[in-house]
Amino acid sequence: MGRITVPFRAEFNEVLERLRKTFYEALVDPERREAFDELVKTWSETKGAMSYAELPSVLLSLLFSAVVDNRKEIMLIKKKLLEGRETDEGVGNPELR
Repeated sequence: MGRITVPFRAEFNEVLERLRKTFYEALVDPERREAFDELVKTWSETKGAMSYAELPSVLLSLLFSAVVDNRKEIMLIKKKLLEGRETDEGVGNPELR
């Protein structure tokens, strides 16, 4: 018998469904549920890249994708903060900016 390889997208959908039924349902904080929904959106947008990553598991691909998306968000926030300082539109005491 040969080895059966499950397509990435099928495994992705299975893992995501499991996370929705277990992890998501266990989240009581609405903000954490909203954050999870945002992650699902990010994962769906990066599914193609994850399938090419050749990581050992779908869950690891999901985690890596979340890390990359978090880095992107941090970079956007830093850029906005720096732009605010350049135009002196910051918040608080101008001497501390």
